[in-house]
Amino acid sequence: MISCNQENVWSKQDKRWSLAVLGVDKEGSVLFILSETPYSGYDFNNVLLSLPLSIFNGTYLEGGPEASLYFSAAGMELEKAGIYGTGLNGSVVRSGAYPIPNVIGITRKPH
Repeated sequence: MISCNQENVWSKQDKRWSLAVLGVDKEGSVLFILSETPYSGYDFNNVLLSLPLSIFNGTYLEGGPEASLYFSAAGMELEKAGIYGTGLNGSVVRSGAYPIPNVIGITRKPH
C-alpha cells in the first residue's frame, strides 16, 4: 500500500471498506492498523502518510468484515472488526468478527 519511499502505490477508486494494515515506521516499530471506517485504499494511504507516524512501509492484510484486530495483554482486551462500506439503503453492514484464520503473534524478547 505504501512503499519504502513513503509513496502511495494504490490507484484511486470509489469502492470503500474497512482495512487492516501492517506498517513499519522509520524507527523500525511495527504498526498494527485497523480502520473500521470505510476508506478506499488510496484515500487511507493518504491519511496514514499525513499522520506524524513516519510510516515508510505499509502492507494490506485484509479488507471489509474480514479485517479485524484482537489484542490481549496485561488484563486489557480489545476486539474490533471491519465492515463493508455501505448497504443498499446506505446503512453500514456489520456482521461482527469472523473466525480468525491468520494470526500474527507477538512475544517479548528476553533481555
